[in-house]
Amino acid sequence: MEEVYDLHQHAYCIFIQLESSGKINWQIDSNIANKGGLNDERNSTTDYLMYDERNMEIVYWKCPPEYYAPELRERLENNRHCKNRAYITIKHFIDKLYCAFKKGKNNWNKNDLILELAVKNFIRALANYIIDSYSFPTIHSLIELHYVCIVPYEWEDEIREELLRPIFIQSGLITKTDHKDRLLFLSEPESFFYYTQRNNRPRSELYNGYYQVGDHYLLCRVDVDHKRKSSIHVHLIEAQPTVLNIPEELLYPRILFSSKLSFTVDSIKSNLNFFLRAKLFPEDNNSYKNDYVDMIVKYLYKSIITGMYLFEESDYTDLTILKKPCIKVKKEWKLNETQSKYLETLSLFDICLETDRKMINTIKKGLYTSNNQAKQCKVLIFQEEWGVLNKTLHSLWSIAILEYIADSLNYINKSIIRFDGTYFSRINKALLGAQHYSQEVICNSDINSRPRILPSIEPTLSSSVFLDHKINAVLNIDILPGYTLLSCAFVNSNGIVEKVLDNHYFTNNKILPPLKLFYPVSEIATLVMNERCIPLINKHLSYNLNCMFDPDYYFQKTKKLAIKFGDILNEGFSSKEIFISTQEPKNIEAFLLLYFGYINEIILSGLSTQQLNSDSTRTRIGYLVSIEKRLLNSIVGTKEHLKELVFESGLVKNNDEYKKLRIITQGEGLLPAIQKQINLELPIKSCFVIAQLHENHVQLTLNQVVTDVGLEDEAQEAIILQDKIVPIENIYESLCISMWDKISRNTSLIQFCDLHCRDNEHLFELTAKNKFTESLREFISAKIFTGNLNLQMDNVRRMELSHTCHCAVNLSVRSILDISIRPFMYEMASLISSSIINRDYFGKYNEIEHIFSMIHFNRNQRFHPILVNLLKEELNDFNNDEKHSWVLLEVPNQLLQPVVHQRLVVYKSFQVGDLKQISNSNYGFLIDIYRLRYGGIEPLYRDQRYYTGSTFENSTLFIFLEKGDIINDASVNRVIYLTLPPICRETEVDITIYTYKIESLDGSTPDRTLLKKENADEKIDVHTLLVNFEEMPMEKNEIPLILSVEIKPYSSSLSFSAKIVGQELILVDGYPAKDVGTPMTLTRF
Repeated sequence: MEEVYDLHQHAYCIFIQLESSGKINWQIDSNIANKGGLNDERNSTTDYLMYDERNMEIVYWKCPPEYYAPELRERLENNRHCKNRAYITIKHFIDKLYCAFKKGKNNWNKNDLILELAVKNFIRALANYIIDSYSFPTIHSLIELHYVCIVPYEWEDEIREELLRPIFIQSGLITKTDHKDRLLFLSEPESFFYYTQRNNRPRSELYNGYYQVGDHYLLCRVDVDHKRKSSIHVHLIEAQPTVLNIPEELLYPRILFSSKLSFTVDSIKSNLNFFLRAKLFPEDNNSYKNDYVDMIVKYLYKSIITGMYLFEESDYTDLTILKKPCIKVKKEWKLNETQSKYLETLSLFDICLETDRKMINTIKKGLYTSNNQAKQCKVLIFQEEWGVLNKTLHSLWSIAILEYIADSLNYINKSIIRFDGTYFSRINKALLGAQHYSQEVICNSDINSRPRILPSIEPTLSSSVFLDHKINAVLNIDILPGYTLLSCAFVNSNGIVEKVLDNHYFTNNKILPPLKLFYPVSEIATLVMNERCIPLINKHLSYNLNCMFDPDYYFQKTKKLAIKFGDILNEGFSSKEIFISTQEPKNIEAFLLLYFGYINEIILSGLSTQQLNSDSTRTRIGYLVSIEKRLLNSIVGTKEHLKELVFESGLVKNNDEYKKLRIITQGEGLLPAIQKQINLELPIKSCFVIAQLHENHVQLTLNQVVTDVGLEDEAQEAIILQDKIVPIENIYESLCISMWDKISRNTSLIQFCDLHCRDNEHLFELTAKNKFTESLREFISAKIFTGNLNLQMDNVRRMELSHTCHCAVNLSVRSILDISIRPFMYEMASLISSSIINRDYFGKYNEIEHIFSMIHFNRNQRFHPILVNLLKEELNDFNNDEKHSWVLLEVPNQLLQPVVHQRLVVYKSFQVGDLKQISNSNYGFLIDIYRLRYGGIEPLYRDQRYYTGSTFENSTLFIFLEKGDIINDASVNRVIYLTLPPICRETEVDITIYTYKIESLDGSTPDRTLLKKENADEKIDVHTLLVNFEEMPMEKNEIPLILSVEIKPYSSSLSFSAKIVGQELILVDGYPAKDVGTPMTLTRF
């Protein structure tokens, strides 16, 4: 695994920008949220210092007077007229620092050494000032900081490590032993380019695909100061991938060409004067002509300012104002007709070209290759709004020149993006770009650093771990759509299996039907039950209602119902009986409770002969319920809900000292079993995919390795990052249709009867197709994919095509394998292999090295190796040196089955628990409804968990996710209901959602659902939802609002969002909040 620096050692980052103009800008942020007051004038100063050489400290630097240290101000005043003072004034130290670097340290004089000491002390003083002026209570020392320094683009890269890093070290902000990532360096154009990527890509589909590796970008920026000077900076950039291992990473800007053009009022007037003199009076040297030219220049001065006022109010993409003639000839200029006509045709663009042709040609030259081919580039324009508001000649002239450059490049590429809105007008975009890059480095650190494993939380309350007591047995309950299997393994104190009771032992003379008989495969949970079960379900519902305060009585009653339910199942069902279909959740759950109760009776009956109920020999049994993922999603929803149902059924009681329950999905916790088979050690933080082929779908499970091989070859552990259920055509339908298509195209496979020997046009009608596919499906299901050990590959099966003739197809298992099954396996191999590059599946993860495939749809032990080898062959076509595919003979429940004299795979899970990813922080949402806030009305809210109504004030946070909560592969969703008074029922209303990170929940309500805003630590982001009442039927004026958080392991971040139930997400402002910098934190449950 890549060695990275853990930037979470430092909670805050200071950004410092050194401008070649002598300006210094700064900002301080937490690793996630903006804390620096970007619009505050205190965030900048100039490179002017007063240094006390005797005491080696900064006496004065240009921060606002109210922030001068009183003792330093007093000392400065007392020594103002002291002749022997040791104060040294250093002006323009940024430029002097660069000159000192160019000289080389070996050639430094005393002044250069003093300069280095002064800058060192200034950097430390600046850091202390930033901390003090922004009042960070959690920063106790400089060790809690890391840094990003932005340097002028003119500076060579070597100055960063040879001069600036030693200065930071000498200042005490960092140490020699610190990792280089604690102090990052960027140039100005690099920072601006990072800003353009992050501040545009999420906002609109317009920017999707705009930033591509290898593309060229012309970054143009106007830099206007408050004096009489402005500059245009132009950089030709080639986008390249960074060395950071992050999906959707920022592209690195490689600077190919840079140019700068500066203007002052005097230089502009001089250029105008020279241009007009050359055009109007080329051969006339009379001095009085200069007076006429001066009058025209003064007129142009006013004209430019007036024209740019209009330009400011116009659409920036409409350049007609700059292209229109801008001069009206006056009589006092005493021009002839030719001269007048010439002036009257001139536009501001014409004047720009003529007066600064050299600069513009230099820029254009940089856009051509050695073969004189124009580079295809995209133009990024920065225009700081405050520069326009100056209304000075040099600033407006800069804008005109910049727009001319952009317009003249349209023949190369018309893709131009501008960055100039009023909201960002005073925000330093270079600092924002540096912040984006810093977050990228933090993500890289989080993604590639080792997981943090914390001690278990409240271990004495565990319902799934024995902890200090040794387990004696593990009972497996494997629930798949096609079957439910029971087994029990008895282990010694080291977890070695001593005896196994298999499914036949428990179900001898009993019937345990699979759930697919009662729950058809469907996106909506549906129960199909025999009418004899209805009275039992109704009784169970009444017990649940009447006995909720007497659990023992409830369990006694439900036990009797479970026994009766078992009797019905053992009697079997007749095709003549009536079956009832229902989608009522209460009936679906009641049936499941009876089903688990019946399983409990089977288990108790089987274990009673093992003499386990003696008080002197109480056996500690771990119950492992393994359920197929799609079945879980369809009829139960979550593992937590299933756990509650198991407790309620009496199969296991919550907090039972001698029984513990663990629930996993098929495909979870398989790494130890796989490694035992393959003898494969995986790098920590590497990923692998488990692909399970079912009859109607493929389950793709992305796992990540989170531990190394332990002592005594202790198995590695992995967590699930994502689960994807990919629906496919039913395998029997697919195989039958494939075979029918084959024989329809190749009639040589058909034995025609005498009637159709010559004319078989009507043979391939729908009735023949249906008869053939029905026969073939029955043959594949009953003879190929079941446990027929006597199956012969080349025995021919005759399948007739019609009831009215003797036309038939003779097929063997081998021909079905070649014609239908092999193409199907190729499609599955393609789907599985593409999952690691498909961005809708796992294409955003870079460390996937292995794919382990399993076949569920076949239960023929003899035929299974043939299918395994066939899938392996097809997968080999997609393999490469970096990706490895394996096809396992066993399916998950078989891999976890106990084997006598071997250590039980799940033994460790019941003793200490499994690792789960948890939240590092507390998070909350604040909901603000504009119309209510200004009307003095507070909405009510109702949390779905508690069904209670409370006042949801605008200054109150709803606690959504607590520190230590499990974050699994799915989104954590919660629905709250906002109740609005009738007066607010307008067509549309804005709901603003603020996402907050919360350090402590002290002061929250007893149920830990609400917290006052002032107790929150930091605001992460904000977005506004547009609610359309006309499209949303509401009861009691309630708005159902879904709050969601989704972990993004590939970018080490949490994504927060909110939407109205039943409506598309409509964002008025902002976009789903993203908490960057979420290192993987694990604990055992």
